[in-house]
Amino acid sequence: MKIGTTVGAYEVTARIGVGGMGEVYQALDSRLRREVAIKVLPESVSTDADRMSRLMDEARVLAALNHPNVAAIYDLVEHEGSTCLVMEFVPGETLGDRIARSPLPLDEALPLLRQLTDGLSAAHDKGIVHRDLKPDNIKLTPDGQVKILDFGLAKPLVEELMSDVGQESRTRTRVRTAAGVVLGTAHYMSPEQARGKPLDRRSDIWAFGCVAFEALAGVKAFPGESFSDVAVAILRREPDWSLLPTDLPRNAQVVLHRCLEKDVNKRIRDIGDVRFDLDDDSTSSRYLWTDSRPQSVAVDKRRPWIGAVLSGLVLGIVLASAIRWSLAEPEAAEPGPTTRTTIQLLPGMAFRTDNTNLAISADGTTLVFAATGDEPGLYQRPMDQLKAVRIPVISTDETLSERGLFLSPDGKWLGYYDSRQLKKVALAGGEPIAIADSGYVLGIGASWSDDGTIFFASHEGLRRVSADGGEATLITKIDRANSELSHEDPHVLPGGKALLYSAWIGGHSDTNRIAVVSLETGVQRVLIEGGSHARYIPTGHVVYARDGVLLAAPFDVDTLELTGSPSVVVKDLFSDPGRGAKHFAISRSGLLVYVPGGGELEQNQLYRARRPGHEELITDRMGPYDFPKLSVGGDRLLIWMFEKNRDLWMYDLGRNLWSRFTTFEGWDGFPVWSPDGAVVAFNSSRGGGQGDGWFSLYSRPADGSQPAELVYSSEDSVQPTSWSSDGRYLIFSKVTATGGGDLWTLDMNGSRMPSPLIATRFDEQQGALSPDGKWIAYQSDESGQFEIYVAPFPEPTKRWQISRDGGSQPIWSRDGRQLHYFVRGDVAVVPLRPGPDFFVGEPKVFVKGPNIQGFDASDDGVIFIRRSQPVTKTELTVVHNWFAELERLASPK
Repeated sequence: MKIGTTVGAYEVTARIGVGGMGEVYQALDSRLRREVAIKVLPESVSTDADRMSRLMDEARVLAALNHPNVAAIYDLVEHEGSTCLVMEFVPGETLGDRIARSPLPLDEALPLLRQLTDGLSAAHDKGIVHRDLKPDNIKLTPDGQVKILDFGLAKPLVEELMSDVGQESRTRTRVRTAAGVVLGTAHYMSPEQARGKPLDRRSDIWAFGCVAFEALAGVKAFPGESFSDVAVAILRREPDWSLLPTDLPRNAQVVLHRCLEKDVNKRIRDIGDVRFDLDDDSTSSRYLWTDSRPQSVAVDKRRPWIGAVLSGLVLGIVLASAIRWSLAEPEAAEPGPTTRTTIQLLPGMAFRTDNTNLAISADGTTLVFAATGDEPGLYQRPMDQLKAVRIPVISTDETLSERGLFLSPDGKWLGYYDSRQLKKVALAGGEPIAIADSGYVLGIGASWSDDGTIFFASHEGLRRVSADGGEATLITKIDRANSELSHEDPHVLPGGKALLYSAWIGGHSDTNRIAVVSLETGVQRVLIEGGSHARYIPTGHVVYARDGVLLAAPFDVDTLELTGSPSVVVKDLFSDPGRGAKHFAISRSGLLVYVPGGGELEQNQLYRARRPGHEELITDRMGPYDFPKLSVGGDRLLIWMFEKNRDLWMYDLGRNLWSRFTTFEGWDGFPVWSPDGAVVAFNSSRGGGQGDGWFSLYSRPADGSQPAELVYSSEDSVQPTSWSSDGRYLIFSKVTATGGGDLWTLDMNGSRMPSPLIATRFDEQQGALSPDGKWIAYQSDESGQFEIYVAPFPEPTKRWQISRDGGSQPIWSRDGRQLHYFVRGDVAVVPLRPGPDFFVGEPKVFVKGPNIQGFDASDDGVIFIRRSQPVTKTELTVVHNWFAELERLASPK
């Protein structure tokens, strides 16, 4: 292109440069009278419709990026058959030019690098990745401002060129036909880019590390004269860290190491974290960090074979150590000092403690946990970093379903339960992968063995399945006749021939059982009465939780026998009294992480709301109770109460009197009053052996004059939800072991034979009859989420959707003119008029959440229970070299 040529509204005034990505010219915008830069793209791009389409998409996204450290895109124009990019003209020299003169002093380099991270961060936040970051693409303006050039525009070309990296002969051909594109950027390519793998923002972080090293040291981090030389250096060698300035702050040193981590899963994930650490000029590291790379071995350079032999010996030792665990009982860690540190969450966040939501990798380098509060979700925290990052593609709302976290032995995969499925997701990012169906389970937990087998809790018992998916095989059978409700928390023992697991029998954690099952013979045997979440550790002990403490007992993995008495080894372990303490994790390397706090019960209170936004306290009594159910007369209330068990209590509102209604015979819940208030139906886990289901239907006179009577038992779990106004029909949900529910009726005046009412392939539950007995409200997931529907009773031939944006647990007002239900933690109310001219009004929030534990309709509004003092845990205790301490505290193995 000649000087003076007009390209659209731009007059070319000078030629700036030329390269494999096209020619660049300086021009004058005749409309706005400003200097611009015009890049004329190679003909191969302009004539390729697909690549031009992708380039246009990139340009549109970049045009929306407005940041002082990123050179802006102004326009895209055609000129004589070529496509031209019109960009911001940035005066000054490139960082490459500046480095060519000398390394940058710290007072010049660190501010420059901070600006560079700001520009990258702004682009990454919009989903833009550069893929070709290098000193020659970074301009330094005369006033000291950094401008990143060509942000993202290299993507279509670089992806195609790099798709053949690793096939040496073809790559060399491409280097010749696209001179400068591959070879010119090779020094800044990440290992995954050099291997031709998919790229993300972590490749930019690698390139930033290369640029930063070069700016500070004056030489490239990975030098080489040919593409092959550079690729070998990137894949196999370390930069010469001794070339960095001796006065470089410790945090800057650490962050450069983390940027140039060859394993993409261990590399810093967010350029914002780099900026954070470059801001700290202290010389002491804020990381719990040690360089895990093998130290170089000093050898005689005249005898290079010595280095090879020593390297082989080192490699052999490392490999032998890596496979030792799977072949034999591992040895305990070397004795040394035991130290404690804490991990504190950010304000507004707390650890999610309702299930097994804490896991650590076998090597102790990666912690995974679930959090609630302002930013709920699943997080991973490399133990050598201060900041946890959200795990991609996992849901992050308050109804987070993912739980039961566990990691693969190599620490690259996170396994978890999601609804009724066992899934896995790569910690590096990607879509979740379903492994197996778990069914409707009360207890969860899984263990990922070294041979790629996953052992997990299911609706029938423990199962095993390949980590790649496939058919799951049943290992244990839940003994319902012996009051077992679930088998959970499996833990594979060294050698892979047996499993530890917990048998939950529905009471307090000290009534649970720890058992072992031989995978060769199938024999199951109880080891410990009282305890849960058992883990075998290399010191030769079984560690388990009970009542807010952690205990260790010596164990023989060959005979599968305890060889001594248990000892308390941690006294302040947070415990969920209902299910046992599950809030600890132990790595094979001897790192213990746990939630401190001892055993705690949630403290709830009972309220009344007569109109929206107005709450009044009914009783001062606080306690671990929920799910209130008001009698027809409105004078008595049945409530779940948890102490050592889940029992029903009666509360007389007029006399302010509490009394126990059921007594320690299993888990009792979901009470339903008969229309005359004389009888209460409820479900219970008592009397195992009446059926294969977890819970059966019972009834008892409301005055407690007679013991509870079994009403109905099934191979499925059942839950009463409503009683018809004439007292004839008891409505109940039947939940199958594989998940999903249907609505059934039980004729209480006749044979008590059950009949299906609403039974489809969808999940229908919580059936509630209207006061006149003509309509039934219920929840169904036929739309993909639970919504509230109303149908005629007893012939539900059609139905009307009531809720609009999700809903569960419908309850009629006492006059039948309104319907209350849960939606996103709130209690909503909607006016309606069933009948031929069915009318549904506008739903409104009646009681604002959060922390509502259950509600029921009263004559003048609703009564509800609110969690007044939620059990929130915001801190983790980390114990380093814990095995040394345990061997001092526990009985010898």
